[in-house]
Amino acid sequence: MVKIGEKIQEADWKKEKHVPVIECPDAVKANETFEVKVSIGKD
Repeated sequence: MVKIGEKIQEADWKKEKHVPVIECPDAVKANETFEVKVSIGKD
């Protein structure tokens, strides 16, 4: 059986510019709106 760690590839963020980036607050309160940004690559 293959371990999941063998299937997950970690990217070099400085070289790979097509890696998905999700930006959101570390914590939010219940019933409070918050912003989430999803982009491809980030400098």
